[in-house]
Amino acid sequence: MGNKLTEKQKKFCKEYIIDLNATQAAIRAGYSEKTARTILESDTGKDKFELIKEEVLEKANLLKNDFDSRKEYENVVKAGFDSIKFLTLEQRAKLINNILDLKTVNDLKAGINEVMELARIMESVEKRRNIVEKIEKQLKYSKNRKVGNKTVGKYDIATNKIFTKLRELNKLKQEEAREKLNEIDLDEESSLPFEDRVYNKFLYYKANGVRNTSTDLMQSLLEDVLTVKLVGRATKDEQQLQKKLNKQVKLNELLDILAEKPDKNSLKSGYIQGLANWESALNTIFNNNIKENYSLLLDESNTETWAWKEKQTFNEAAIKAYGVNSQAKLDDLIIDRLAEKYEFTEYVNERPNKKELNRMNIINIWIWNENTQLRQRLHNQYGVDQLKEMFSKLSIEDIKLALELMSTAEKFYKEANRIYIKKYGIELPRTQNYFPSRTERISEVDLLNDYVQASSSPSFIKSRVDSNQILMKEGNPVQTIYQHIDKMSRFINMTAKIDELNSIFKDPQMNRAISAKYGEGAYKSLIQMLANSSYAKQAEKFDAVSKIADKLINNYVVTKIALKPSIMLKQLLSMPNYASNMPVLDWGNGFLKAITNPKETIGFMMQSEYLKQRFASGGQTEFLKEAVKSSQFAKTKKFKDYFTLSVRIGDIGAIIFGGKPYIDYLMSKEGMSKEEAFEKFTQETLRSQQGSVASSLSNFQNNYNSPFMRGLFAFRNTSNQYARKVGDSIVSYSNGEISKTQLGKDLFIYTFLNSFFYKTASSLAILGLFATGDDEELRGDTIQSIFDFNSSAVPIVGDAWNYAWQKLTKGHGYRNDIPVLNELYDAIDKAAKKDVEFEDVIKAFSSLGEITTGIPLNTIGNMLGGTGDILQGDVDKGSLRTLGYSKYTAGKTTGKED
Repeated sequence: MGNKLTEKQKKFCKEYIIDLNATQAAIRAGYSEKTARTILESDTGKDKFELIKEEVLEKANLLKNDFDSRKEYENVVKAGFDSIKFLTLEQRAKLINNILDLKTVNDLKAGINEVMELARIMESVEKRRNIVEKIEKQLKYSKNRKVGNKTVGKYDIATNKIFTKLRELNKLKQEEAREKLNEIDLDEESSLPFEDRVYNKFLYYKANGVRNTSTDLMQSLLEDVLTVKLVGRATKDEQQLQKKLNKQVKLNELLDILAEKPDKNSLKSGYIQGLANWESALNTIFNNNIKENYSLLLDESNTETWAWKEKQTFNEAAIKAYGVNSQAKLDDLIIDRLAEKYEFTEYVNERPNKKELNRMNIINIWIWNENTQLRQRLHNQYGVDQLKEMFSKLSIEDIKLALELMSTAEKFYKEANRIYIKKYGIELPRTQNYFPSRTERISEVDLLNDYVQASSSPSFIKSRVDSNQILMKEGNPVQTIYQHIDKMSRFINMTAKIDELNSIFKDPQMNRAISAKYGEGAYKSLIQMLANSSYAKQAEKFDAVSKIADKLINNYVVTKIALKPSIMLKQLLSMPNYASNMPVLDWGNGFLKAITNPKETIGFMMQSEYLKQRFASGGQTEFLKEAVKSSQFAKTKKFKDYFTLSVRIGDIGAIIFGGKPYIDYLMSKEGMSKEEAFEKFTQETLRSQQGSVASSLSNFQNNYNSPFMRGLFAFRNTSNQYARKVGDSIVSYSNGEISKTQLGKDLFIYTFLNSFFYKTASSLAILGLFATGDDEELRGDTIQSIFDFNSSAVPIVGDAWNYAWQKLTKGHGYRNDIPVLNELYDAIDKAAKKDVEFEDVIKAFSSLGEITTGIPLNTIGNMLGGTGDILQGDVDKGSLRTLGYSKYTAGKTTGKED
């Protein structure tokens, strides 16, 4: 509903004020009786409790403090509470008296929120009691019945068994139920079978009682009981019930496809275990339709966009808390607080130990101190007086930030709990004033780790809460909240899909069928790809980022692409990729239209939340995620945002101008709506353009724990994406799903055209031909592109192949750098020379500085050298160097080699 009310909605509001009876007001306003039942909440956008509060306050303000003749006021109060469903007469009377006992307007303003909160609790409890009555009724009428001399079950065998189990659980006393609840074993990777979730929900309710069990869980339990009953009426045996409840139909569909596949194919098996990602593997094992049906690309993309938007919401709140006017100023404030150090004493087994804390650490401790369980730990660790001293260092703005951090951490609980109930049949534990915590001996990190990763037993939570001697491990709360948002996003948005896929692809029948056709290694690779998109794998990935070696690799990657407009130009050359999905002439015409109307094109394309998130992923939010880890070099890390701006512009530019013709084609020729076209465009972008979502990468690329693997695959995402596009096309053609023409187009674009564009843009062979008349470089690039086959996608072997072709076609070859090691070796060689020159010292420090700070010192030096060339008259050579080309390439292209 928009901001403006319709005439009918306005009339409803006027009618509602008369007697506060939502149903009658809606009927008088012209709504049907059925619609009138829910019109209060749906048409006003406010819940009934807020409306009652507003009406009572409004009437009280009109009367001011003249409550002696307040019959009209009392009628408003009574009518309001009479409209609340589920309240008993006694409860209504209590609430009305609580309001009427407030004798002045000021008293009313001060106390009405507590009364309305009590009303909410009362209604919630009564709702749950009502649900319990319905469940009890279903259990009562599910009992076996006597037919002659025989006892006959009311439903089929499987349904009777479920109801028998529920009736047994219903007899348990609360302590017995709690003991059984503690015995539950949870599997993080997948949800429990349907019937186990039903049992767990019932057990949770019996262990915690109506008052301490959420309405969401009770409602879910009732729905499950009714589902079992309805399905049980339509099924004849246990096997049929399992098929209906556990989606056996989808499993059978996949098994039928596999049965038609030929026997073992070592080439396809190698592809699955090597370059393939999740979609490529599904396409190879099954077919293109299965790839589309079980794709995770859009799910992961939407998850990342959701997290990005939540981070932006937090950033805006943090900016407001500090009273600054930009993200950059907020970043500076946080970095300053990281650098502001204080010395305190902590007590480890009653022994004093000096400890240095920065102000962000203290904000973190302040937040934990608001939690009653963690407060006692902090008292034991630091002492009350020392905590007071810590908190005296904080400003009012710091406290406001702390409150925003707490609010953000808690805001995801309701949705996460809903998913958790669906997954396990029990509720996600909740503590007052929650904020993710980390201790010296137990990693707690977030809501889910508290329960799933640290232990699968609810009894663990009790022991954790009761333990006051554990030492808290302070961190930076801004970094913590970013990680928390990422994990909550994946859990909330991906759990249902991942659990469904796990239940299908981890089935023993599926294991045997895939292993028989493609080998056990192929099946294990497929399952690992699925695990890469799971919550647990993502948590593992975040931990790996903090490793020193990984930081060096990250810095290496940044310095190789930073401040180089030449990288941006190379990225823009991937625009024709979208022509693979549509007629080439249509793409060409659409592309010309897009580039001749750049403002209109950019405005249209940037309606996509995905593109906004993709462009911002290297921006301030990501900078903060990096910078807040420590104060060392934090100021320099801020420059990464600016250093990588040209790279992000090149990336998003290729997608905008290359993708606009595709979206136009989908809407005009395929008949899609704008929303459908943007969704399809996003999916194809994730398939053909370099991306980072887990399901778009192979198992090797997803190996974040190994700095060696990260370095080995640095700058290879694009070539891997292209190699997979070729592999998928070949598989689809062999399955008879695409034409020979489509196969030829894909091979041309993803094996020759992209390779040719990239190589000539790197060597400047075409520019060199015009400048010097020498066509040797261009001929070599052309021949190498024909036989390149995306070889750089495969480390070591591909590098050797590439080097060999360079030697054969050009007479010289370039060896790929070994990330970080080459920089270290180069610095040592220069420093160890007998006749060390000043330039050697500068280059040695630049190489070391790059991998430790992420600042592209060598690139800056080269660009400054290019500026010097221009000032000395070598404008062409100097201009190429300022664009990011090396001194050697610029000199060779212009014929001005030193």
